Amino acid sequence: MTSDGRVGPGIYFWMEGAYDRILAIGWYKQSLAENRYKDDKSVDCVLIYVTLTAEDNEVLDLENRTISEKLGKLSLEKKVKPNERNKQKYLLGFFISELEKEMKIKFKIVLVKVAAPKEQYCEYPMRFMGAPLCCVARNNDCITMNRIEMVKGI
Repeated sequence: MTSDGRVGPGIYFWMEGAYDRILAIGWYKQSLAENRYKDDKSVDCVLIYVTLTAEDNEVLDLENRTISEKLGKLSLEKKVKPNERNKQKYLLGFFISELEKEMKIKFKIVLVKVAAPKEQYCEYPMRFMGAPLCCVARNNDCITMNRIEMVKGI
């Protein structure tokens, strides 16, 4: 399922690491508590492990200092405030689209830090690690599924 999250449409994956599973389960628990699955036939927790493949120039790292400074400058110019989520999403989409035009490339993957699940759903050391890194696959062709894990007892 694609999501229209922080950087627009795509399939959002947690970056592989010590906390990927914890973050995924935490996000599931939070979404379940927020009733986001009310229209779904099944509300089972399923973790999907993938490999994302793209050429270096097809990956946009929004955490790169140069890129994030350009984005920050644009947000100040456009007067987008921290609490204006819809404007932020629009600005990010615009920024990515303009970069693609400038570089004459379509980004298949975007790397971006996103909010961790709330503390009551996930034990993630945000204070020490900062926001977790997310990989957004904007093109299904870059996804190879490795394995699926059904999580029981949640």
